[in-house]
Amino acid sequence: MTSVEDLARTIRDAANSGLRVAQGTVVAVVDTTHVSVDLGDRVITAYRPGSVPAGEGASVRVLVGSGVAEVVSSTGGGSSSGAALPFSMAAGAVTLSFSGAPASASVTFPAGRFTQPPVVTATLGVGSLGISLSATSVTATGCTIGGSSSYTGSVPVQWVAVQMTSTSGTG
Repeated sequence: MTSVEDLARTIRDAANSGLRVAQGTVVAVVDTTHVSVDLGDRVITAYRPGSVPAGEGASVRVLVGSGVAEVVSSTGGGSSSGAALPFSMAAGAVTLSFSGAPASASVTFPAGRFTQPPVVTATLGVGSLGISLSATSVTATGCTIGGSSSYTGSVPVQWVAVQMTSTSGTG
């Protein structure tokens, strides 16, 4: 499992639990386990696990819920660190039903999540079945996940959509 897949799973699980993911900038280190984060519309205090470095100026992703905020990823330092967090992300799953021919499913992204078409990656939720996957017709509001195979049956497919900057999916 890569760190990108771990982050995508964390974000997907959080969304399913009623939490949302926000991106912000650390404006102050409160103590060894808390930081003040500017989310653009407000400044919040968020729990920062020791495994997530987040000094002043660090760009961070924060899980935010009713009375709860936790930093889940960071550039690890101020703006000079060189690492970049995505502008926006979404993740989910669809089921493709094959009958010896290509199959596809529509994906609708959360409303307002993306301002540009994101980069979409799809992976099989089961072992290799000789299925090749692709994301097509990608817009800021959704896409089509499709696969080609002579396989017959239904397979789960996980997808992750990433918009790296406010003006581009890539970056």
